[in-house]
Amino acid sequence: MVLGWDAAAFLETEKRYRKIIGQADLWMLQAKLGRETTVDSKDRVA
Repeated sequence: MVLGWDAAAFLETEKRYRKIIGQADLWMLQAKLGRETTVDSKDRVA
């Protein structure tokens, strides 16, 4: 039952999220900066 409440809360808050303008072009910025797309285990933050 609690999982149902969590799911309902996530679906409700998802309506309020906004997309980043130009989010489809973020790969170009990443390529220009020379960063990789993979995350190493040492780079993860707990």
